[in-house]
Amino acid sequence: MFNKTEKIVYVFIDASNLWQAQKVKGKMFDFEKLKYFLKNKFNASELQVFYYTAYPKEGTREQNQDGKHKFLHLS
Repeated sequence: MFNKTEKIVYVFIDASNLWQAQKVKGKMFDFEKLKYFLKNKFNASELQVFYYTAYPKEGTREQNQDGKHKFLHLS
C-alpha cells in the first residue's frame, strides 16, 4: 500500500536539449548535484531519473554506433 508521507519524484531528461544547453554554456551538467537539489527541494523520499536520447536507425550514420548501443542496452 502507498504511504501518504512518501513522495516520489520522477525526472525526465531529454539528452538532445541538454547537450545543446551544455554547448552554449561551455560546461558539463552535474547529474549528482541535480539529483541532490531536486530531492531536497521537493522533500522526496525517492527520486527516479530517466534519460532519453535518440538512437539513429542503422545505416543512417557513417560513424560506428556500437559503443552507444552497448551503453543503452546494459544487461
